Amino acid sequence: MRVATVRGDVSLRARSFGTAGTSFPMPTDNALTTNTPSSSVSVPAVMASIRLISDSISAMPCKVYRKTADGTPEMDTAATQYDLLHRAPNASQSPFEFWQDVTCSIETFGNAYILKTQSRGEVRELRVIRGDRVRVLNEDSYEPTYEIRDGEDVAELTSKELLHIRGIAPFGGAVGLSPLEAHRQVLANAQQVNRFQGAFFQNDAAPGAVIRLPQQVNAEQAKEIADLWNSAHAGAGRARRTAVLGGGAELTVMPVNMQDLAMVDQMKLSVEDIARIFGLPAQLITGDPIGDTQQVTEQFLKFCLAPRMRRIESALRADQQLFPPQDELYPEFKADSLLRPSTRERYEAMLKARQAGWLTANEIRALENYPAVEGGDDLQMTPVGGAPNLTQQQ
Repeated sequence: MRVATVRGDVSLRARSFGTAGTSFPMPTDNALTTNTPSSSVSVPAVMASIRLISDSISAMPCKVYRKTADGTPEMDTAATQYDLLHRAPNASQSPFEFWQDVTCSIETFGNAYILKTQSRGEVRELRVIRGDRVRVLNEDSYEPTYEIRDGEDVAELTSKELLHIRGIAPFGGAVGLSPLEAHRQVLANAQQVNRFQGAFFQNDAAPGAVIRLPQQVNAEQAKEIADLWNSAHAGAGRARRTAVLGGGAELTVMPVNMQDLAMVDQMKLSVEDIARIFGLPAQLITGDPIGDTQQVTEQFLKFCLAPRMRRIESALRADQQLFPPQDELYPEFKADSLLRPSTRERYEAMLKARQAGWLTANEIRALENYPAVEGGDDLQMTPVGGAPNLTQQQ
């Protein structure tokens, strides 16, 4: 058995196994269901959905907190975990790129697998491995192991070396289900619509034509005439060319099929189906006007992003190599930037908070990334209106 060493601390044993990933009881009786996650991302609405989710989560800082003696959370910027998750997960990626890889892997493959490089008992680097290179072994046990393909080499790792973030698993088990695989029939239909659209406009969105000849022609002659016509007139680049027909030939243009004209409705329906697959407000990818931007943003955060962020946070916190129980640390994505109101709304809210006596000037300045000023740590004890505030009364 050939052994190779990768990244200095991972031994790879050359051993064969079946197709990467796990099979699921999905219908396969239709040829359209043969599309894969890799081919599904060619559908614009799919790529837009994955990009919207991954970019939104990646743009949120992931910070590390510690519970103080009185139970209040306190950010721990000195913790190693803070450096890994917020500053530099590895030597070649920014936090944005790393979290984008994590979220894209979950949305496409249903799972994210993160290699943990350790030194002296501490995790020093985190790197995402492609989901289709990993196969979960003995997934029914409490200690699953993972086979990872690296070219011709195969490594078998444990949860001490690999962090697994599982996506949704409607059938249970240790492996998440790829939404692209679960809905491959719907996505295959969307691909067919895109192909039809391409062919439709490639022919200048023009209907078909029939050339009628007064004499009988055999199949070879008919093909030759059709090929000659198409070479001169088929396609948008040859549209509107002057045609000359001789020998008593007549050109009949076929009317546009109403089913063809329904293509736009079908395309819109496909986009809405894809929005439902990813749990997105449809307006965010259909291009339809958004009436209440704040309401749609809150729906996007509450019903789409929040469950995904909690899934990632829970998996990180449960990993004992990354977050040892004795440290009492925990990670959390901060979604404040996504819900950040306009400048005018923020300033009006801060003014009320300052005048009501429950935010200091320096606390407000910190929210806007301004440095503290001398005397800015005092609460306003007499709010506008003259009555003492609750802080003063206590």
